[in-house]
Amino acid sequence: MPPTTNRTAQIKDELTFTKTALANKKSVVSVLAKHSDKFVPEARGYYPGTGLAMLLLSAMRLNENDICKIYSKGNAKYHHLDLEKANDWLVSRVLPNTVSLDATEPDFRRLLAFSLANPYKMLSGETKATMSEKSQRTKQRDFMQIVSDTFLGKIGEIVFRKFAFEKFGQRINLDWDFSPNIAGYKTDLIGSNVIVSIKSLDTLESIWADAPSEARLAVWVRLAIPKDYFLKLLATISSLTKLLNFVKTDLSEQDHDISDMADYIGGEARKTTLAITGFVCGYYHPSDVTLRHEGEELAYFGEVKGSKHLLRANELLYSANDWARFFSEALPSQ
Repeated sequence: MPPTTNRTAQIKDELTFTKTALANKKSVVSVLAKHSDKFVPEARGYYPGTGLAMLLLSAMRLNENDICKIYSKGNAKYHHLDLEKANDWLVSRVLPNTVSLDATEPDFRRLLAFSLANPYKMLSGETKATMSEKSQRTKQRDFMQIVSDTFLGKIGEIVFRKFAFEKFGQRINLDWDFSPNIAGYKTDLIGSNVIVSIKSLDTLESIWADAPSEARLAVWVRLAIPKDYFLKLLATISSLTKLLNFVKTDLSEQDHDISDMADYIGGEARKTTLAITGFVCGYYHPSDVTLRHEGEELAYFGEVKGSKHLLRANELLYSANDWARFFSEALPSQ
């Protein structure tokens, strides 16, 4: 048998997983990442590292675009990833709905200011939000945790704002207001006469689009964002160098390990530039059918905490016609 045939057979075997194995993110992502060169270069550029592999895992779990050939052998069910269909899914579904952000954009700077101000507003009582709100932790969040939670919670909104303008020429306004008198859940789009929820997750393998129980339109965004985004931001504006030089100031000879540690931090943070990619997966109309209740168990999700809407990502609306209907419903006056 020719070597190329052996290689093809080996790849086929490696890209075949049991249904049980698909629940093990780490092992599947490791295999997919090893074969990243088999996928379209543009997708690898937008979703570097293991990002693309996690996106593909989500598609395999839902068998989007018939991305997998599914068959049974004995009592086991197998999913074999079809590379051609995987690339078709990336080209037709993911890339047209992908936008990227960097730290130079005005909306990014607005988000940074909003995130840094939010915990101060909480401490002073200028916002109804609390130090423990929107958290499943049993203890109170600290200052920087609130900054991070605010940043990650709202960045999907600015990704969607850019998506709406770049893809459809729609100018939308977001809520950057702090208020002590918030009555219930407000819409995420200023000027909308319906409650629009824009939710985002930085877990690319997730398959459930969530929205609060009050929402009437629900947009869902998946994010590829570096875990060390704040240090990369400091490096971008040259403040990381000042911070690390401060750390190394007046160290004694016995502290050479601290100096080495500071150099290591700088090297790691500067390995790649700060870039944030958003995959605007689509939207849906929350209803009694999509409402899930406390304690329900969902595949690849686990136990539902509180009442919320949840819909599988492959059931979202995302075509150009779908988005035209979304904007006419969410912003009828425009």
